[in-house]
Amino acid sequence: MKKLLLSVLAVGLLCACDFVRGFKQGIQFGAGMYKAADRAVNGFNSTTDTYISAFERDTFVLSNATVNFTLGNKSVEFNPRLVITFVKHGSLMLDYLGFSSSIVHVDPVSMFGVDYNKMPPADMILVTHEHGDHLDTTSIAALKQEGTVFYSNKRVEEITGQSKGLTAGETVKDDIFNIIPVLAYNTTEGRTQFHPKGRDLGYILEYATQYEGMPFRVYIAGDTEPIEEMKELGDIDVAFLPVNQPYTMTPEQAIEAIEMIKPKIVYPYHYGQTDLTPIVEYFKDNADIDVRIRQLQ
Repeated sequence: MKKLLLSVLAVGLLCACDFVRGFKQGIQFGAGMYKAADRAVNGFNSTTDTYISAFERDTFVLSNATVNFTLGNKSVEFNPRLVITFVKHGSLMLDYLGFSSSIVHVDPVSMFGVDYNKMPPADMILVTHEHGDHLDTTSIAALKQEGTVFYSNKRVEEITGQSKGLTAGETVKDDIFNIIPVLAYNTTEGRTQFHPKGRDLGYILEYATQYEGMPFRVYIAGDTEPIEEMKELGDIDVAFLPVNQPYTMTPEQAIEAIEMIKPKIVYPYHYGQTDLTPIVEYFKDNADIDVRIRQLQ
């Protein structure tokens, strides 16, 4: 009899736990929907909206699924989307708006005249490595809010004492997307000291929720040359590849990397004064690869 009572009690507790867990998830989902709908209608604030409007931005619709939400007396309806803001050099902002919302800042630095006090605060910050055009603790401090997650390579973790250092190959799962760190390094003799193998990272951001079907995958290469690991990245929708010799790739190396990765869309970035014409010309008749040039010197 005691065993029966204990079994019944155990089942009851499990059911109660499942109910509580499901209730919490329901609340979180509702809060995420409200935040996304509010953003879709009201934006950020007037200062931030005005400031970020000066940057080039591309929008990618992620799914035919429709977000429907009633916000006050307004009915909000939109498709899940990812807006990428091309801030400068290696600095990017990825703004997801769908069944929830998330702002990811990649390598935020102020050295190119960006005022991060006017940028949207970060839900997540990603830093590829410790060089001054990628790591700026002042900009990071301006972006951090309660709940901001900060990921980097191990070296930046050691330097700042703030970030969670990741290792290539591990996957960090978020409610909205997966973060997959990948290697980034130099291979040409005489350049390997700039970005030695095993120290620095690039990232794949894999946007995928249970409501949106196939994942949308963004590859941010960090500072690297063409490397064998690029052949193992899988399907890439959008790729950011650095073209800034001698520290990263020459245009010819960028072409080699693009042919290995075969992304649907590629943005050369971190390119300084490099002439990108050879890349554009090489792929101009390739219907499968769209090379887009933005202000990412």
